[in-house]
Amino acid sequence: MADNLLVGDAVTPLHGSAATAVAWRSRGQLRVTVIAKATFAFASDTAMPRAAPQPILRGEVHHGNNPARSVRFTSDLAPCLARADVLFTGHAWAPTERPVDVLTVRLAVFDRLRPLLDKRLVVRERGGFRRAPIVYERAASREDLMDNPLGVAASAGAPGILDLAAPDRPGGFGPIARAWPARKRLLGNTPRAALEGAVAEIPEGFDWSYFQAAPADQQIQLLLGDEWILLEGLCHEHPLLRMRLPSARGVARVHGLSTFGVPEGQPLDLCADTLRIDGDEQRCTLVFRRSFPVACEAALAAVRITAGVASDGEPLAWVDPPPSTRAAPACEIARGEGPTGTVAEAPLDSAFEVPSGTVRVLQESLAAPASLAAPAVQSETLWLDCEDDDVASEPVSVLPFSSAAPAPSSAPPSPASAGPASLDQPEPAPATPSAPAAPDTSATLAISCADDLPPATPPPLPFRAASPPPPAPPSAPSPLPGAPWSERRPCPVPALCAGPGTLVLQDEAAAALLQDALPAASPLEADAPRPSPEPEQHRHGHDASRFYPSLRRALRATWLDGADEAPPPPSPPLASDEITLERCAAIAAELAERRAPRTEVLAAHGLSNAQWRSALQRWEDAIEKELRRGGRELRDRYDAAYVAAWESIRGPLALTDYARLIVAHEHRELDAALDALSIRRDAWVHVKRLWSRRLAGSPGLAGAVKKETATLRSV
Repeated sequence: MADNLLVGDAVTPLHGSAATAVAWRSRGQLRVTVIAKATFAFASDTAMPRAAPQPILRGEVHHGNNPARSVRFTSDLAPCLARADVLFTGHAWAPTERPVDVLTVRLAVFDRLRPLLDKRLVVRERGGFRRAPIVYERAASREDLMDNPLGVAASAGAPGILDLAAPDRPGGFGPIARAWPARKRLLGNTPRAALEGAVAEIPEGFDWSYFQAAPADQQIQLLLGDEWILLEGLCHEHPLLRMRLPSARGVARVHGLSTFGVPEGQPLDLCADTLRIDGDEQRCTLVFRRSFPVACEAALAAVRITAGVASDGEPLAWVDPPPSTRAAPACEIARGEGPTGTVAEAPLDSAFEVPSGTVRVLQESLAAPASLAAPAVQSETLWLDCEDDDVASEPVSVLPFSSAAPAPSSAPPSPASAGPASLDQPEPAPATPSAPAAPDTSATLAISCADDLPPATPPPLPFRAASPPPPAPPSAPSPLPGAPWSERRPCPVPALCAGPGTLVLQDEAAAALLQDALPAASPLEADAPRPSPEPEQHRHGHDASRFYPSLRRALRATWLDGADEAPPPPSPPLASDEITLERCAAIAAELAERRAPRTEVLAAHGLSNAQWRSALQRWEDAIEKELRRGGRELRDRYDAAYVAAWESIRGPLALTDYARLIVAHEHRELDAALDALSIRRDAWVHVKRLWSRRLAGSPGLAGAVKKETATLRSV
């Protein structure tokens, strides 16, 4: 154990935020991760106002003071997340006062042009319900209990919660407990104690997806802080609730390391990588984090950090951190389980308390007892001890949730070069799993999507109030049915497909489908680590079928593994208005597909993050404006450039693969086929539109695809 560690007052949270820091080491490089979080209250059809910050969570928070139940909130102390976890805990609510037997609920996150996440569950209860907990105790479980040890066994009948996109996997929106086998096995041979010391020791070959607590299909690209959230059937007061994150930005300043080569007050932009939505409390919590290297352990005692979350109309008031007085004793640092950190919350006008009936649990066993303090928010540094404090709480009726484990990755960060610590060194990002950004459930494969149609009678865009637009007509179409700014309601659930392009299943059909007992759950092997080759059927969350038996593709070696995936040397700096549409699309594809830090990819193109966001926003606005006028030239050019760059990274999409995707779509296996090809959902949107135009313009290509699909259908 190191003598010089992060001390109790190392992090000063800014007004309205909670903040902490954790120290860790990988490949010999010592790093500090800064974590800041802010909480926002639900607000219909507008930006959410700031609420009192949820305290930093040092351990898992279980439902009902019962560690044998599933997790409501996960720990904040992850050193690094490659993708953003989107999590919801709460209840399904009938739309009226009358009980319902079956209800489709929906969780979606949108940016301005596309869905990042769009997931539906079917909730049912014999005899009807007005409120039903969305918990994994009511979801499917298989015999070996790997993916949902608390679920409904096949022999016990049909589960009360069903994911129609994959009926054989547990349905839910909540987090996965780290002690559950689906997540615990990602540790491999790494003892969990190594990750919970005063300085977390990340060994060579560690699977970083262990820190992702969200189901694989709820892990999306890192958030920008201004996304729209849609909840359908998940809020008591609003059957369909649309709300926007208020352009939140995580920021920090690093002090006390001037003697180690880091300028005093060095700024550090944080990345939004966790969105927790609490339907019962009607609050959203957004967590930001980013790490920086330090020269040695002595720097941990000297470092002082101020961190917080800024949002629309609420600039941060920076404060000077307290001077360094001493290095914290090792016993003080090691009090809590989990990586060493300073936990502190800056108050708002009212205190935020951990909801009653919850308990934070750190024990390995699901049955092990535990308790956790729920202290009031204080203006000074606050330890949240996981063993010595008591919680006075009442049992609540909320049941636990959980879900499929994140897709694994085994590439740890690269070591920083020797010498003085510098915040300009790229942050080591774990390899990014190819988790879906959002399933496409409303369009066919061989022709244009619904959002390709010319716009007509558009509603106003709610996000225009957040960022002043250029002169434009007062209304705009809804390019995405069911998007927060759209009045076009989506189909409530994905459909049973009788042929190409059928994707509509009404609640009555869903209810009829659920009358029969569900088949026994098949293995969800997407959660298995991949340190060595495994049998084909254990490499993915969906078993192979006759429609895509040969679609498996080995992932290319990543930049984090030392392969040649690193971006080229930096180009001369560019102004955002010098970036062409085609280059913007190519950079977007590279950011999505390359497993390299975002800052390095942008630096290779001579761009800062601010310049990139400005350029992307400029072209998104231009595409949107053209769509309002009924044109699609800009979007078509963007699709073509995006797919060209995408194929240059992962290889071209063959005609046979596209035909297999069509047939997989017809048989409700599109998600599995896309995953087998390592195709992200946001990339698939561009690929599908481009292929639709290619087929429309080339009778020969259309005939070849038709012939190939006919052959596959006859198999």
